[in-house]
Amino acid sequence: MGRVQMEPTEPQLDVTDEEIDAAEKLRKYGEFSTALALAQDMLGRVQDGDKRMRLLFDVLWCSTQLGAESITDDAIRELEKCPYPEFSRVLANSIRAYAEISLGRPQNALALLDMNLETGFFEREDFRVHKYDLCLFKGMALERLSRWDEALEWLEKAHAMCPDEASAADEDMLQHFGWTEIEILFNKARCMYGLNK
Repeated sequence: MGRVQMEPTEPQLDVTDEEIDAAEKLRKYGEFSTALALAQDMLGRVQDGDKRMRLLFDVLWCSTQLGAESITDDAIRELEKCPYPEFSRVLANSIRAYAEISLGRPQNALALLDMNLETGFFEREDFRVHKYDLCLFKGMALERLSRWDEALEWLEKAHAMCPDEASAADEDMLQHFGWTEIEILFNKARCMYGLNK
């Protein structure tokens, strides 16, 4: 697995949303290596700045899950060059935190999530979906550390932000809601088991 090529090589047709969607679908099914290779290839030919940022986040999602630290570091450095680097930094921290939970390092995840909370970004209305994830991830990390009551508190905070399908702002949020609510319920059940309830 080589380093990600960050700059476009030569002018070509721009990357399509459908191409990115296909790679992201593979990522969602856990095909991180394949999705990473596709995202890296697209980064080498993407022209549009918004698509480039989206692909860099896709690289982050995959590289953190694969423990490919040099690729993660390269992607973070490239995101720092994009508009709104503070925004990129907090989202990158959330992605890294989720990977730390998946890789069995919940204490590391908590440090990243607490750093994000201190920024104040997550109080903005346009960050609602990201705060939803942050609350879930913090609940998951606390559950992995057997801090059941604290975990339940954060999982309830996540659920309260989007308590039903009608509270989803758009179709993307509705799809996200379906995955997140299952994770919330699964983690709450583990907490209740841990508390012998």
